[in-house]
Amino acid sequence: MIMRLHHRPALWTMAIAVAATAIPLSAQDVDWSGGIRPRFEARAFDDGPTPTFVSMRTRIELRAVVNPYARIFVQVQDARLWGDETGVKDGSADQLDLHQAYLDVGHRGESPLFLRAGRQEAEWAEARLVGTPTFSQIGNAYDGVLAAIRLGERGMLDLFGYQLREAEAPIHSSDRALFGAWAELPLGTAEASAGGASEGPTGSLQLFALHDRDNLDRRATRRTTLGAYLLGDLGPLSARIEGALQRGDLQGFDLSADMLNGRVTLPVFERRGDLTIWYDRYSGDADAFATDGAPTGAFDDLFGRNHRFLGFADLFGDVPAATRGRGIQDVALRLGWGVLDGGRLGADLHRFLVTDDAGLAGGTLADELDLFLRLPTTWTGFDLLAGVSAVWAGDAGRALGAVPSDQFYGYLQLDAVF
Repeated sequence: MIMRLHHRPALWTMAIAVAATAIPLSAQDVDWSGGIRPRFEARAFDDGPTPTFVSMRTRIELRAVVNPYARIFVQVQDARLWGDETGVKDGSADQLDLHQAYLDVGHRGESPLFLRAGRQEAEWAEARLVGTPTFSQIGNAYDGVLAAIRLGERGMLDLFGYQLREAEAPIHSSDRALFGAWAELPLGTAEASAGGASEGPTGSLQLFALHDRDNLDRRATRRTTLGAYLLGDLGPLSARIEGALQRGDLQGFDLSADMLNGRVTLPVFERRGDLTIWYDRYSGDADAFATDGAPTGAFDDLFGRNHRFLGFADLFGDVPAATRGRGIQDVALRLGWGVLDGGRLGADLHRFLVTDDAGLAGGTLADELDLFLRLPTTWTGFDLLAGVSAVWAGDAGRALGAVPSDQFYGYLQLDAVF
């Protein structure tokens, strides 16, 4: 019998205390850390309301060394909107959660085999497919096991399995899981990879295979994603290319989709800034969506960090749903400039297009301009992030309801840690 625990704040506090005190005193090496991150956000629509709110994330973390080969990490997190409780006496803390809790055995990159078991954040390559969305106050956490096997001097093979939903849990009636293998093979010399000089290209080639399954109803999903990621530097230029294919069954129908992304970055203004040009393409098929009632031709980026790539206004968090299975293309420019000691001022310009524009008057979803400023801890005592985004809706965006009108988005975030 599984019992639900209602007094979670006290239980999580007790769990951390037990984790700290249960370690033998002779081997105990415990570090505490944490932080708070409040963020004000406002979104104004050309023909609608202007919602504003403040969200805040609070974290308390414990790191404990059990022995030279084993370590424990526990992270409690509260993510909420200011004013979302029922009143000033509401102490239920509905959003308090055990965000991470895992055991590490071995040392990643040093031990021949490294194991991590428990609830954990996970991210590979640029986090287009599996990642931890850092702008989200809640983020992603995965329950399962990661095994990292060292390949030669600098290569790595990660094998992982995560239980995303458990049918035996009181709030679920079906299972969902993610399994994968991700290999990283460095290119170039060890000296170049470590920051030394090299006359030839350096970087890494990453190959991956992911399989996710969902038994939500009788039309189950069995999806396999195969792909490669190439990162390389040649002189002052840095280039990244990622491609993937998806095959399998989606809600009982045959799935066939693909993704291709590429970007090139070069230094400007005597290396005080950089200019990035990129193109992203996620496949889509309007006819397949109309026939199957499911986006069987649309590439799904699974658990990726869309905020990082598809505009800071977060219009396309779920690409297949937002585009009704038509897919998306993004042609973008980014100009970045280093300010103060580690700060950054940046501007991104996006043009979003549907991949399949059949039956639409135009293929433009939206144009978006993002301006942002990040000031570092060394200057302010905490991290400050501020940004504004202007969005101009296109014909396709209006027709599909993905971008119903022009809009403005702004935010101001403080991040203080100890």
